[in-house]
Amino acid sequence: MPRYELVARRRARGLDVVLLRDGAAVIHMSGRGAEKIFRLLAEELEKLGAAKPLSKTEVEESYEIDEKFGGTVAAYLLLVRRSRNPDKWIPTLRGIIEGKYPGLPEALEKMMEAGIEASKKYPKEAKRIHTLLHPKVADALTSGVKRFVEKYVKGLGGAVPEEKEEQS
Repeated sequence: MPRYELVARRRARGLDVVLLRDGAAVIHMSGRGAEKIFRLLAEELEKLGAAKPLSKTEVEESYEIDEKFGGTVAAYLLLVRRSRNPDKWIPTLRGIIEGKYPGLPEALEKMMEAGIEASKKYPKEAKRIHTLLHPKVADALTSGVKRFVEKYVKGLGGAVPEEKEEQS
């Protein structure tokens, strides 16, 4: 099984959040909401026992993610990528990790693998952080993952977040 890490690095222009799989960046996030997303995710994963702190310095903080939930964390980062309100997906994340939605972690892992395979067909671009999941593929996956998770969770009787907070 792959080894996943969630890393936050302070840069001059703000916080960069990166999900690593076996040392390679899967998905990268920065900008206004990156710090809030990292804090929410790290606290929730640690509370649920799905992550443990690896290191913490003034410029970098990292967590080791339980290998069963690497795809789930990647999917969460996709879910909140364009979200104005990332904490609305925390109850769904919590339900996945607590086992309320059997089969969903494995399905999310397979979706991430499919995205990574599709990303191999895209040419590398200069002046960007190279991730296993190409940003254009991540954009395409974002809406698909949202719909899939909503339908899956709803089908098992769970509550799904409201659409109103999403940004195009």
